[in-house]
Amino acid sequence: MRLPFGTNLSSLTPSVALPATAALSPAAGATINFTGDVKYRITNGNLYKDYTVKALITPR
Repeated sequence: MRLPFGTNLSSLTPSVALPATAALSPAAGATINFTGDVKYRITNGNLYKDYTVKALITPR
């Protein structure tokens, strides 16, 4: 994800929309440190998918 210049990557609270039957880890609404890659897992029943998210700052 790309964020505007000056964004503090150490304390972001991303918004994630998922179906009601799916779960996200770390939980949606949690404050996350994006100064490095962040690993997410979406689980729906016995199925899961892992994602790695990197936050980038847009130059001025």
